Amino acid sequence: MRKEKQIVRDFYEDFGWERNAEGFYRDTAAFVDVRSELHSYQETSMRRLAAYFHGGGRLFLDAGCGATPSEEYVAVGEAYQKRVCVDFSRKALLEARETLGSNALPVLADITALPFREDTFDAVLCAHVIYHIPQEEQTDAIEELNRVLGINGTGVIVYTWSKCLMTTLALFLNPRLWVPKIPGMRWLWRRFLKKTATPPNVPKVSEHPPLFFGPQDYTWYQNELKQRVPVSLSCWQAVSLPFSQAFIFGPRSAKLLLGLIGLLERYFPRLMGRIGAYPLFILQKNKNK
Repeated sequence: MRKEKQIVRDFYEDFGWERNAEGFYRDTAAFVDVRSELHSYQETSMRRLAAYFHGGGRLFLDAGCGATPSEEYVAVGEAYQKRVCVDFSRKALLEARETLGSNALPVLADITALPFREDTFDAVLCAHVIYHIPQEEQTDAIEELNRVLGINGTGVIVYTWSKCLMTTLALFLNPRLWVPKIPGMRWLWRRFLKKTATPPNVPKVSEHPPLFFGPQDYTWYQNELKQRVPVSLSCWQAVSLPFSQAFIFGPRSAKLLLGLIGLLERYFPRLMGRIGAYPLFILQKNKNK
């Protein structure tokens, strides 16, 4: 096994799929803004994902299933008779089986070499996995997912860009960084905004083991992935953790800003998939391909 993959497996075996004192998986606590202000937006994102799979069928492949960490995630594949859960972490598969019960068929495997025949599955989901694979294997992995997807089946991949406009804006325009430096704003910041500016329970990088992270940019999607796999672009969630940390201070800012972003995601999904943090790659496998 490559070193990068060993790092990912060790992270989830020893840390990611353990729960913290608040009951969250440590992976979720490290990389997701778990404040209540974002729940509605996050639930909408999961419903958007689930909508691709509402038709149901016999076999649903959850590639890199992890611990199936939320009720909303579990609901994505509930219209299918059996959910084949693939992961190379034994801890992940044990957690997934505990959550899904007899509906889960756990398989210990690497998604870059799936042990299934061509056209096996009615649907394929691969969420937050591909960008933890070495970059030179990512297109191969997506080709492998397309190989096992049945003709006219539904395949959806949740990815993240190495750089995108919305996260770049958050990093450069984060008011937590520049507002306290303005002399006339220091008192106002300390008095009214400082307590709400920093989300609670967000671990620092040094507080968790290393995790390999190798996302690519839009150029890779356009010039390599699209040339090898029949795929289209949409949006799962435009908001990243740096963005929500920078601009969401409480219920009012969440309602206004996330409400606007949600509308843009709904009516301009390809644009928001291009400039937002988490695009969707939609596999389009049909008889003519």
